[in-house]
Amino acid sequence: MFKYYEYEEIAKAKKIYDKLSDASYKAEFKFYKTNSEEDNLAWKKRIEESRTYNEVYSKIIFGELARKKPKFLNKKTKKWEKWEDVVGLKIEQMNENAQVDLVGSIEGWGLYSLPKEFYK
Repeated sequence: MFKYYEYEEIAKAKKIYDKLSDASYKAEFKFYKTNSEEDNLAWKKRIEESRTYNEVYSKIIFGELARKKPKFLNKKTKKWEKWEDVVGLKIEQMNENAQVDLVGSIEGWGLYSLPKEFYK
């Protein structure tokens, strides 16, 4: 698990991320239970809220970790890749894939992980 306690801004953002993710899952389960158009629209709304926040979350992570510019372990190739090759040198360079990769490296899913010192 990522050492959120060492990064106050990431820890705050994580709480919002989890809240939005939980709301999205609850809306999904409700839709599957009722199969109503109203619940489907509510679920889609929650998904969009989560996607929108992922961009914010990734920028917070970038802002906190960019000073260190850690390398990323590509779980598929088992090779270390430079920070700038995965997410870029500037926050404006991050595309949606880089945002997903950065969030995934913190959340424990996805193609990349950070060095061991970032996890407990």
